[in-house]
Amino acid sequence: MKRSHPEQLVPGVRPLARGVSSPIRYGRISMMALVNAIMIAGAAGAKAETPSASSSASTSAPGNTADTGTATKTKKEDAALDEVVVTAKTKSDYQTDKLSSGKYTEPLRDVPQTVTIVPKEVMQDQNASSLRQVLQNVPGVTMQAGEGGNLSGDNINIRGFNARNDIFVDGMRDSGVYNRDPFNLEQVEVIKGPGSTVSGHGSTGGSLNMVTKTPEQENYYSANVGLGTDEYTRETMDINQQMKTPAFAENISDIAFRLNGVYQYNQFANLNTVYNNHWAIAPSATFKIGPDTKLTFSYLHQQESNLTGYGIPTVSNGYSFAANPTYHSYFGQPAPYRYSSFFGYSNNDHENTWTDIPTFKIEHTFDDDLKMSNTSRYDRTYRDSVVSSPRFENVGNGITPTATTPLTAGQVARESKGRHQLDDLIANATEITQRFKTWDLDHTFVGTVEFSREQENNRTANGVPESTLSGDNYPYILNYGDETLARAYTSAFSLFDTIKFDEHWETSLGMRFDHIQSDSQTLGYITPTGAGHFYRTDDLPSWRAALVYKPVKSGSFYAGYGTSFNSSIQGTANGNSAAGLTSGTSLLEPEADETYEIGTKWDVLKDKLSLTTSLFRTNKTNARITDPTTSIAYSLSGMQRVQGVEVGATGSITEEWKVFAGYTYMESKVISANYANLQSIGKRLPNTPDQSASVWTTYDLPKGFTIGSGAQFMDRRFENTNNINSEPGYWKQDAMLSYKLNQNITMQLNVTNLWDVEYIDRIGGSQSVPGAGRSVVFSTNFKY
Repeated sequence: MKRSHPEQLVPGVRPLARGVSSPIRYGRISMMALVNAIMIAGAAGAKAETPSASSSASTSAPGNTADTGTATKTKKEDAALDEVVVTAKTKSDYQTDKLSSGKYTEPLRDVPQTVTIVPKEVMQDQNASSLRQVLQNVPGVTMQAGEGGNLSGDNINIRGFNARNDIFVDGMRDSGVYNRDPFNLEQVEVIKGPGSTVSGHGSTGGSLNMVTKTPEQENYYSANVGLGTDEYTRETMDINQQMKTPAFAENISDIAFRLNGVYQYNQFANLNTVYNNHWAIAPSATFKIGPDTKLTFSYLHQQESNLTGYGIPTVSNGYSFAANPTYHSYFGQPAPYRYSSFFGYSNNDHENTWTDIPTFKIEHTFDDDLKMSNTSRYDRTYRDSVVSSPRFENVGNGITPTATTPLTAGQVARESKGRHQLDDLIANATEITQRFKTWDLDHTFVGTVEFSREQENNRTANGVPESTLSGDNYPYILNYGDETLARAYTSAFSLFDTIKFDEHWETSLGMRFDHIQSDSQTLGYITPTGAGHFYRTDDLPSWRAALVYKPVKSGSFYAGYGTSFNSSIQGTANGNSAAGLTSGTSLLEPEADETYEIGTKWDVLKDKLSLTTSLFRTNKTNARITDPTTSIAYSLSGMQRVQGVEVGATGSITEEWKVFAGYTYMESKVISANYANLQSIGKRLPNTPDQSASVWTTYDLPKGFTIGSGAQFMDRRFENTNNINSEPGYWKQDAMLSYKLNQNITMQLNVTNLWDVEYIDRIGGSQSVPGAGRSVVFSTNFKY
């Protein structure tokens, strides 16, 4: 398969001249040089730090320059001390004790909400190289395909509701639309149920928080090199280095630096033409000023140059089956084309992104009961993309289908759409935590103040004539329209209090108030500047309350309630829409969401295995539905509901046997709709399977070997609320074998989609994107 790389299109960066290496390629060369340096320097350092037997004997032998009297005294004191054996319960590598956010003050076992945390150990065992792969471990999460030229990136649904806007990095919103790599992550936290008290707007079905790696107080040098099928190559590095305190700054201590990086290129098994190609680097530094103040700076830079496929078209009700009844059996399903088919233009389609996220955090501890932190961030993602969406047509290529028209002729047209988009976010958050007593009640109080500005500049090229399937050369010129500028200014404060009545009972209370000023306007090019300028202001409270009963320390029962909201600007100032606010949406009140949940959490087998069960119901009211009187406005006359049960198991069954598993059952339903959408009442929500499950387990064998296996199940999903177009369910399985050669080197073999199952990974309203076939990756990890 021929390998091609579109040039980077980034503001301020010229297209590369012929013969000049691309930034992606240069990034790979630099990454390989650093990886090689780590392996060589680390091996030399390990050798230098290991004393020889002769030198050890010489150092401890009598007659050396050491003080013999002191040594004798020390031996006598050591002999006089009684032997003390310390035993402590240790968590499994797959378990996590606590959420990273300071707004959650209790151990995970006592958090009255369904939470799934995927730690880095699971990611490493699975050789996960994308956020999508990480989220396969979380049932109830599905992936959405870009629709109508809208962006793909990490477009996720949680418990049946879109959560593209609800992705956070270290507790702060990540508004960019790009494909995230977990190379710099400690863990991924998926918090189910409405959480506007914690995260602000959105989070109807839940939110996702990525916790990044930060400097530690030790020295180590790590690198991983992987090669695999379909031209897979991946190199990562993780360098952590302590520094001595400068002589001129005696009040500075605990100085440490950390550098993480990744380069990856891969095509996809059984998917023609498409590929991923990206690199990223993430430096961070931390130090203390005095004993109580800590400063941390981190930075992420990532570049992508991908060729993305939009899958295969769905045979919908726009097709005349009288002309060709052969297609009737495929109605509402993917067209009968090979899953490997690529319907785009390899010489024109591309997905180029450029992401920069600098973050600065300062933490101060006043005493054991009072601490404060302040975090500032700038988040910027530029995107240049052209995608070709396949459309199943009644008339295509100028051919009117007849009963004898072959399946491969005339029914698919390519609809190319371009987009130049810049998303940026400026945010600042202050958080204070105070522990205190009132009478016999223990309080843990958290207060926050947050300010942010989310902005999107967006130009799209739509309305391009649909092209034929003949040839691979794009026959048209994309003419970009007006630029849309959408902005949202948010000021918010929140209050939380966890009250412990005694060792068995506690309650968790929370509230947040958001003031959101939003506007959207069209900027020149075609329409005069300033035309179509719309404004909206929302003042929105959110609430959370829960009661926890702990019969014993290692178990809890809980009942909770929470709310969230979706403002009208949401989905325009963060990459979901090209339109911004309109005359219709600017008049709409926010969507309102609420969730009721009861559940129980237990740590068993000496606290090494965590078990969870919950029952939940989420109601969305004021749901936005297309207004039958206009094509540009919406009405708030809908109500949607998702309810179900979720169970999970995380940790170790024995010292050798680890497991990470979950199951979710969701009953979704449209409760009410306006006159034009009455047919959707009683139907299931799009991209919401009744059942989904995942399990990953490993077992440590003698002599340094570890075997692992996992499986994911996804039930049938519908593409829209009419429940006409649907995708079949599927099972797929993965496997792993690793060998620890010594304390510095570990080799690992991963097989993804072991049985080469054909399945639909992401769905949209008019097309389905297949998942990749079987892939095999061999990687070696070096750590010194």
